[in-house]
Amino acid sequence: MTSGCCHFIAKADVPSVVDTVMLHEAATGARVVRVKDSLHIKKVKIVEYKKKVDHASVVYPEYDKQCAGWRLSEKQLEKTLVKSYIITEHEVRFFFTTIPCHYEGVAIVNDGPSMRFEVNAGSYSVFYEDLNAYYLGYFGAGVDFIEPPGIAVDVP
Repeated sequence: MTSGCCHFIAKADVPSVVDTVMLHEAATGARVVRVKDSLHIKKVKIVEYKKKVDHASVVYPEYDKQCAGWRLSEKQLEKTLVKSYIITEHEVRFFFTTIPCHYEGVAIVNDGPSMRFEVNAGSYSVFYEDLNAYYLGYFGAGVDFIEPPGIAVDVP
């Protein structure tokens, strides 16, 4: 999957020149998994987790106090990961705010292998398995995030 902008200069009998291209895989080392290939989470057991704050982020001053006060327990993290819905990388970029604080750790998913995860204060999560990235959005109640999703979804 590519992101960024592509500019093509095409002339007859002249090879095309491509500039300003950024490949997601090249930038992050992760392959974005499409929804149909995605992870279906039924059960999560957190093995380890810790809160991280990116003090170097350009938006950090705006969220300084909110990040300091944002806390999720292990049970809240597990609930968030199980009750989240699969979303695309496009939806993360356009409907969710990336806040400079998140929880990261390792969890056992569906009694299977352990996977790395991140739960961002902007109401979305990412699971990493080898070079795959699975995005999830949280639309429910009962977990306090700094920023809710930018779209409303009816959840059962």
